[in-house]
Order: sequence, then structure tokens, then C-alpha cells
Amino acid sequence: MVHLKQFLSNQYLNFGDKLPSRSTTFVIIKYLVFAFVCLILTASVVLVPFAPKLIADLEPHATPEQLAAYRTELLFGLVIIIIFFSIGAYGVYKEHFCMATAFAIFMLFLLVGSVADDFNGIVIISIFSVLTITFCAMVKKNGGPVSGQISAA
Repeated sequence: MVHLKQFLSNQYLNFGDKLPSRSTTFVIIKYLVFAFVCLILTASVVLVPFAPKLIADLEPHATPEQLAAYRTELLFGLVIIIIFFSIGAYGVYKEHFCMATAFAIFMLFLLVGSVADDFNGIVIISIFSVLTITFCAMVKKNGGPVSGQISAA
């Protein structure tokens, strides 16, 4: 006999790769985090071609070696941000637990770095860190999409 708890946990049901219960809160958090990730990703991609100009404007009295080092550091930082936020965008969109968790850990590193650096955007980063962690907990609770045929036998 199938217990009610097992039946409600979707172990014996096939819903065609979709879970039947996606709460409104889950959907709002998912697309809010996804929009934030896409905004940061777009801004980072747009900044890459302007990196040399930004460095030249910020450091008018720097030597050419210093400008080259600053340019390299800025481009390296933007590439790292693009990579991690791409992982976050894919993880959030596909509701992939491991990738979303990796992104949540990255957001926590950003939060710790902003606290240490006295960054003005600490409120925004802390809000989205909490939302990302909440999203990961909801994905873990939902267990991800059901795939394949599951038999009761």
C-alpha cells in the first residue's frame, strides 16, 4: 500500500518533467534572482570593451606599466564575474541545485568582500545573497523536476 506521504512526495507519479506544485513565492524568487543575475551579467559584458578607456580615465598620472597591470586586473575580474554569473543564471533558470548552490556561495563571498571593503551596495548584495540561499533551499525541498517513468512495483 502506498502511504499518503510517499504519494504526495511525487515518488509514484509522473507529471511530465514538471512538478505539480510550484508556489508563487518560489516563482517570484526564481525570476527575481534570475533578473538580478542577468542584469549584472549584461552590465559586465558591456563593460569589457570599455575597460581600457575606464582605466585611462581613472589613472591619468600612472605609468604605462601600471595602466597595463590595471587593465589586466580589470579584465580578469570581469571575466571571473561573467563566468560565475553565467553559472548562476543557468543554475537559477534550470533550477539546478548544485549550480545554484555554487552561485549562492559566490554571492556569500561577494557579501563578505563588500563588508570588508565598506562597499556602498552591501544592502543589495545581502538581499540577493539571502534570496539565492532561499532559492537553493526551495529547489532542494522540491527535489527538482521529476523525469522518467516511476513505477509503484
